[in-house]
Amino acid sequence: MPHFVEQEEITDRAIAKGDLLPVYCHINAQSFGAADVRGQFDLPNRLEFEDDMGRIREAAWDERNHRIAAHVRHASASAVGGAMVVLIGVGHKPFLDELLLTSLDSTTQGEVLACD
Repeated sequence: MPHFVEQEEITDRAIAKGDLLPVYCHINAQSFGAADVRGQFDLPNRLEFEDDMGRIREAAWDERNHRIAAHVRHASASAVGGAMVVLIGVGHKPFLDELLLTSLDSTTQGEVLACD
């Protein structure tokens, strides 16, 4: 997948410079998350499995992301006025952004770190 090739190139340059911020900005970009989601779900949802496994997998993934988001919101409720960092796998980020950024007190790392 082209986005993984680009990620590897960005990572190599960042390591050479000793600055990993470009890597974090790249893998947290909306475009990277969208490409990752397409890679994980687009094909399984287009194929017709006898047991409907693609749709079942996506439903389980949605449920898991909603549970994660609920745990994050619960934990953040006690940090009113403070800050909280959530470290999560790249595959979950687009879903959690959608679920958590509806809160008035949530921001993405790109806003905090000034990623382009």
